[in-house]
Amino acid sequence: MYTIHTTIQNRRQWICELKAESQNGESAEFVTEFDKTNLFNLFSISPLEHLTTFIEETCDIPFQNWQVAFSEQNDTIHIDLDDKSIQQNENKSPAPKQTKSFFDSIGDTENPEERTLNEHKFQLKREFSLNSKQITFTCSHNDKGIYIDAKVNKLNEILFDLNLFYIQITYKSYSCKIKLNICHPKQFLGVALDFGSEASQLAVSTYQNNLLNPQMPINEDLFDTVKHLMQSKNIGISDTQVEYYQEEKGTKFFKSVFFVKSNLGSVDSAFNSENFLRNSDENLKILVDKSSGKLLTQPENKHFQLPNVKIIHGHHDLLDDIKFKITRNNYSASISLNNILDKVHNSVLMYLLESYILKDYAINELARYVRLTLLVPNIYDSDSVLSIQKRIREILSNFQLKNVGNILGFEVVTISESDAAMVGYMSKPDNTIKPNKQYIIIDAGKGTTDFSVVKTGQEDIFKIIPIYRNGFAGAGNLITNALFETFIHFIRSQNNANPNILSIIKNKLLDPLQQDVAVRNDFFDELERLKKGFTTNLSVINQWEQASSSSIKLKDIGQSGVDINTIVNILSQIDAVADFYQYVELALETISEKVVASLEILKKSMPEIDYEGVILTGRGFLFKPLQQKLMDKINARLSIDSNNIFILKNNELKDVCIKGVFNRSMQLNSEVIGYPIQKIKSNTNTHTTPKKENAKPKPSIYDRVRNLLGSIEGEEITYVFSQSHALKANQLRNSTFQIGAKSYSIPNDEHFYSSLQSNSEIKIEFTHEGYILRHLIHGKLIRICTLQHTFELANADKAIIIPSLFPNYINADFLESMNIQIQEPPQKTIIETPTIPPPKTTFDELKF
Repeated sequence: MYTIHTTIQNRRQWICELKAESQNGESAEFVTEFDKTNLFNLFSISPLEHLTTFIEETCDIPFQNWQVAFSEQNDTIHIDLDDKSIQQNENKSPAPKQTKSFFDSIGDTENPEERTLNEHKFQLKREFSLNSKQITFTCSHNDKGIYIDAKVNKLNEILFDLNLFYIQITYKSYSCKIKLNICHPKQFLGVALDFGSEASQLAVSTYQNNLLNPQMPINEDLFDTVKHLMQSKNIGISDTQVEYYQEEKGTKFFKSVFFVKSNLGSVDSAFNSENFLRNSDENLKILVDKSSGKLLTQPENKHFQLPNVKIIHGHHDLLDDIKFKITRNNYSASISLNNILDKVHNSVLMYLLESYILKDYAINELARYVRLTLLVPNIYDSDSVLSIQKRIREILSNFQLKNVGNILGFEVVTISESDAAMVGYMSKPDNTIKPNKQYIIIDAGKGTTDFSVVKTGQEDIFKIIPIYRNGFAGAGNLITNALFETFIHFIRSQNNANPNILSIIKNKLLDPLQQDVAVRNDFFDELERLKKGFTTNLSVINQWEQASSSSIKLKDIGQSGVDINTIVNILSQIDAVADFYQYVELALETISEKVVASLEILKKSMPEIDYEGVILTGRGFLFKPLQQKLMDKINARLSIDSNNIFILKNNELKDVCIKGVFNRSMQLNSEVIGYPIQKIKSNTNTHTTPKKENAKPKPSIYDRVRNLLGSIEGEEITYVFSQSHALKANQLRNSTFQIGAKSYSIPNDEHFYSSLQSNSEIKIEFTHEGYILRHLIHGKLIRICTLQHTFELANADKAIIIPSLFPNYINADFLESMNIQIQEPPQKTIIETPTIPPPKTTFDELKF
């Protein structure tokens, strides 16, 4: 296999993989729409690129050594490549590649008309019509790259007479074919979907009113759209103004609350291989009104409320204790949520996407070319990104078959949530972004925290270069869980003399919350309300001690007749909460430390990093103590002045990321989720005699954070960032590679290690089959191996993921408040702590 980095319409980078004919599968598909002028670029290859080899005993071929020929056949433009270099012997090093510093601006893309006017030496220029009377294709190869441009003779309301053509790139017996849909502006539909941890949103863009410029993206009312789809299916959804679990009042969001029937009925051998939940209209409840929530707990109609599908990415084993019944050949069995989670996820996506596409067709009666962009958290690895793209293509293909003529062609793109938020912020008229600077964007939502580092362009700030991406489970819900821990700890401290208090809490609080969908959501709503009233004044504990319902107080939980509804009612009498026992501080410290420590590592491995500023976005930052904690750490550890830390306003915190999807100035590589950092471990072997202690001291907040983050004592780690420094070949045996939020290692392959020499060069390349490590000597490929995932922090990850799944997944083993020793109740003398200073920006009414 060989690969080439290509660019589609100056907006999307895509890795073209040239394979033997027997290995080629379905062609990649793209939607290219008319672009303001009558001459616009469809496809290009930068002169900085090279033909990268994955075939042993061969060399990469730099652009300047390419012999290029263009030809046409039927509906295909062929680009045939050959190596024109003359090598005197097999071991001669290839001609030096033209390189740019990682921090130089992205390949200087030109307007095709400007490129034609400039006096570049044209090595080749050909024109083809592909039997079209409206469009002419110009293919050129010069010192500025390879280009395929389209010229439209005249744009009008009449649709193009050519809508589809292919580009096939061939080198020797290796080739790659891509499919390009040429979209008339009136046929284009851009859809962006943020399938959120707690709330999803959808925005669209078209050229409907102006054929020269796209409309500003419009946020759709996703809840209303889904509701109309469910009504059209005649499954009992009311048209009256009832309250739904999935509706978030005052927004256009769709709350991510889904219910799956516990008995999935009769299945057959095809069940395991199916990508969607069978009989999803019956087995998956995507819309439930609160008045019927109690029905979901009845044995004959029992449903499970799903925990967050994004947060548990990579840890599906956590869900093995949630069991569903199936029947096969009259034999009853049970399967875990782990077995059907992907089916459910895909089915939910299908509902969300179909709901809008059907609406668009009903209103406009236009057959569309759809470009669908899905925002993904940075905890996704490349396998997950490719898998979700494949599933969305399957959803759209199935939709095409069921609704012939609605969708003519489609392209599926994924984008990092934090990258999208950065571009969205830059699109604001009052942004403070400077050219040629490095910025951090931190997007803390309800379930995940995503962060990126980008460098803005020198001439055009939007020509940004992505430098780093990372993310983790843990944000707003981790803080809500901390309030839950505070609640449990309070009850225990008030009943410390009762030896049965743990079993009482389990029977009267934890078990009912896990079993009763309706009361769990009511309980969660009360915690979210208290979260809005969070205070640093510890004296509010007096209100907790006095809160009661019919003379029953929280400390009376052990009395007969007290049930979960009584507890929720008492909780509703409380106005505010403070961090009585440091659970909130632990959550804030964990989130902020995970972000800042990662950014410190990047700076250590890449000394040329010089952060100019930080943008904070996401609804997790509505909790102002998290803002302040992170700002303080950024200021102290990354030396970024507080004046260069920008906090978006309330209505922008979630909105900004989806609007950034439609800015085409960033050349996005949709599949690449990160850039490898080599982590070289060297054991310090520091042996110290442990101190004898009479009693085990209570661990400090920082010790607890280190445990959560999986700190490894006794090891020194050196970091090498692959984008700016050569990887250390002589340190591969004790290295792992951090790529995005995942850690990778080299398989234990002695054959590979034995090939290493003092002059070995190690490179890591992204392919659609995974990240592949290449070993070269004097430019010749000696060995390749595919990197594999490591699970060095799996237990630490779980300690953050499980609390972040609250309230839909409660595991007492991971509740510190249920496992620590409580010696005495809190003292009555309360000292009021200083108030956290307000942030620079003001907020509208908080909506968590």
